[in-house]
This record gives sequence, structure tokens and C-alpha cells, in this order.
Amino acid sequence: MTSKLSRNDANKLLHALKEMKNDVLEREEKLEKRYWSEITLPITIKEGLSRYTKDELHDIRKSLGIEKASALKKAELIDLIEDIIPKALREFCVRLDEERFRLLVKMARSGGYISAPKLFKHQAQYLRESGFVYMGTFNGQKVLTIPVEIIESVQALAKDKELNKVLQRNTEWINLTNGLLYYYGTLTSFQLIDLLEKYLDEPVEVREFFDVIFNANKYKKEHFVDSEGFSNFEVEEPSVIKKEHKSRSSLEYYPFTKKQILAASEHDFVDKNKHHVRFVNFLMEYYEVDKEDAEAITSDCALAAKSGDTLNDIMEFLESFLEFDSLETVEAITSHLVPLLNHTRQWFLKGWSPNELSAMRDDTPGRRGNLAAVEKVIKIGRNDPCICGSGKKYKKCCGK
Repeated sequence: MTSKLSRNDANKLLHALKEMKNDVLEREEKLEKRYWSEITLPITIKEGLSRYTKDELHDIRKSLGIEKASALKKAELIDLIEDIIPKALREFCVRLDEERFRLLVKMARSGGYISAPKLFKHQAQYLRESGFVYMGTFNGQKVLTIPVEIIESVQALAKDKELNKVLQRNTEWINLTNGLLYYYGTLTSFQLIDLLEKYLDEPVEVREFFDVIFNANKYKKEHFVDSEGFSNFEVEEPSVIKKEHKSRSSLEYYPFTKKQILAASEHDFVDKNKHHVRFVNFLMEYYEVDKEDAEAITSDCALAAKSGDTLNDIMEFLESFLEFDSLETVEAITSHLVPLLNHTRQWFLKGWSPNELSAMRDDTPGRRGNLAAVEKVIKIGRNDPCICGSGKKYKKCCGK
């Protein structure tokens, strides 16, 4: 029996995949139209809730922590939620960060609505499920709005000093978490809390912290949580990183400053060093690609190294879309690529770069046992270009 598909079967499979794709696009288009259907402003809570299906109302009910209401009819559910929303406003706000709270305040100070910022689908869903924010199209423009019943309350909360301290704390928790996961990849709950407390110089209220982090991640999706712990959204195999961390139990996590961790929490942050810049410039000059493409290629290479890929893995990746027309070309690429990889902070190495660990090993012989398997991160073959960037083969240079 052959495992190959016949031409007819292959065509059927392609047709089925196309149909599935079309179904997904059609569902998303219908959802988009319903999310941004015509809306009348100003809007009351009852009017806003009436725009939802019964299933969507139950999502709001659950987000508000309302129990024993699964059997209610739609009208009864609307009445119940309508009564609770004004009372639950502060409880909703204490889980927010400054960015999301400012969105509410901006609406409250603009008569209850604003032009909608660009939102991802999960962000729109988060706002809808909150029960406090409604969306639609008004006078041909997409808008976000809060109901008239809570406008004054939101304005009052904006002046609440105690709440503002909580919002600042939440923002710091969220940013530190995202920054730590950017550099370390995967951390267990205990490791995350322990590292946070070192930067905060105070104990973290664990239950409140997780409540804030999980709520924030529904809106931004900066990381994910599974049985291994918390992971950066770029991590593919958290268990592998966790295993690598455990194998280096005597190696401390790289001691980043608080400023570095907070900087790494910014969206699309890239930890650039001089080797990153040089590789970008090399790609622009040698392959005549624009800066945006060169930055994307370089960032992908750094991410691959960060994830534990070898030099050969990354060269194969580059070869899939860059032309390697001669040995000189390969040598030119590797002479820029290897320094980049060896100066890239890696998840396997707890935020250290191979270059830093190599320097520690050379400078402090007594710590050699702490630096086991550094060479495994970027495997250098005998005939590969030397990691020092000399352009010579490894076996004829540092590998002698």
C-alpha cells in the first residue's frame, strides 16, 4: 500500500482546506459586522446588553462572578446584569492597568464614547465580555462607549488616589512579568513571584497578582500559562526550557536591572546589540534588502538562537530565502551571524549570552561547573567558520 495521495485525492484535500478557510473567514466577517453594527448614543446598560445574544450575556455574567443564573431567560439575565454593573465598577477597575483604565476615563470625559482604537479580535472580545464597554458604528465611525449610568462614577474613580496606586502597582506587575518572560522564556509560578519580589523589594499578594495577570493577558495576550508555568508567547516548548534551566540549577538568572526588565516589556521590543546592527547592515548591503526586511531577518535569527537552535539550523533557515551562491558568501554570512548568536541572550541560559558565560568560565575557573553545556547552544562543527569571526575554519583557529 502506498502512502502517496493520488492527484484526485490531493485535489479533494486542497478543496476541503479551501472550504474550511472560507468558512472561517465568513464567520469572522459576520462577527465583525455584529460587533460594529449601528449603535445609538448615548446608550444605557439595558440598551447595550440588548445587543448581545443570550450566550454572550452568560459570558458577561461569568466575568462578573454572578452564579446560579444559568437558567434565566434573556430578559431576566439583562435585568440581573443591569443591576450589578454599576455596583461592580470598582471591583472591575482594581484588576486593570493604567492603559485600560485610561480608556474608560477617556470615554467618560468625552460624553461616554470615543472613536475606537485599532483592536485585535481578542481585545474586542475582552471589552464586550466585561459588560462595561459597548461597541458599534455611530455616524459612519466605529466607536467604543460606556453606558450613561457609569459615566460619573468613572470620572470620580479617576480622582481616587487609592485606586490610582492600585493601577500603578498592577501596571508594574504586568510589565515586570512580561519583561522577565522576554528574557527567561519560561518560569514557574514560584520562580516568577520570587523574581518579582526581588525587583519590588516587597512581598507580592499572590492571589491578587494572578487575578491581575490573567485579566491583563485576556486583553493583551503577551504570554501563556500551562502546566509548565508562565511562558513568553514566542516559546514553543516550555518543557524544554524548564528542563534546560533545571540542568543549570547552580547558575543564577542573569541579574538584569529593573530598567532593563521594564524596557523589555514594551510591545515588539528587540534586545539589539552592535552585532545585531552589523548583521542588519550586512544584509542591506550584500543582498540589497530594505531595512525593515533586514531587521526582520536578523530578529528571526536572534529569536532562533534564543530558543536554542544551532548555527546549522539557522543557516538552513536563511538558505530557504537567501541565495548562498559561493563559499565566500557562506563565510561572509557566518562571520556576521556567529557573533550575533554568541551575543544573544538565551532562554536556555537563563538570560545569559554564550559569550558572557564563556568569559565567566575563562575568568573564573572555579565556576566552570556552573557553566556546563554552554557550547551546546551554538554547536560549532570542525569545518564551520570560527566563532571569533576570523573567517577561518573552527579547526584551524579557536578549535585547535
